[in-house]
Amino acid sequence: QQNTDATAQKTVRDGHVAYWAKMRALNPNLRIVGNVHMNWLPSAEMAGKLDGAFLEGTMGKSWSQEGWNWDGMMARYHEAFTLTTGPKWVIFNIYASPTDYKMIRYGLATSLLADGYYCPLSLTMASLWIDEFNAQIGKPLDAPVKAANSSGLWVRKYENGMTLVNPSKTATVTYSVGSGYKRFVGTQ
Repeated sequence: QQNTDATAQKTVRDGHVAYWAKMRALNPNLRIVGNVHMNWLPSAEMAGKLDGAFLEGTMGKSWSQEGWNWDGMMARYHEAFTLTTGPKWVIFNIYASPTDYKMIRYGLATSLLADGYYCPLSLTMASLWIDEFNAQIGKPLDAPVKAANSSGLWVRKYENGMTLVNPSKTATVTYSVGSGYKRFVGTQ
């Protein structure tokens, strides 16, 4: 059967759910995080069956949703919190080369718009590190951001910082952050 066949897709989803149920039966304290396909998590079979979701390749690949539907990518990110149970461990994954600091920072800022974990990987699957991971921004002051402001910018404030994301690849945005802020200065 073709992987686009609805019956085949449902059978695969049912198999995953049965596997997770068996894992839970063997260890009721087990937390299960699944690498979820874009359309799997909201399916009737899978909604509410995982403790968390790994959103693989959300940015950085030719097939990443960020490249063709940024708002849809953010909606999927937020949806993962409502469709998971337990601790709601949602992992926002991007791919980038180890020295593509712009992409790594773009992914970090985007992940900070909601309450997920950030997992940047290089194309060789090595973990990536940037200076901003050491920034002590504190707890969020704002709820997760679900839409851009009137200028098209996505903004979320934290106790000791702010994340700003302009998802447009062509439009520039001017935004006054107010007093008390400065750019994080790292070594990269």
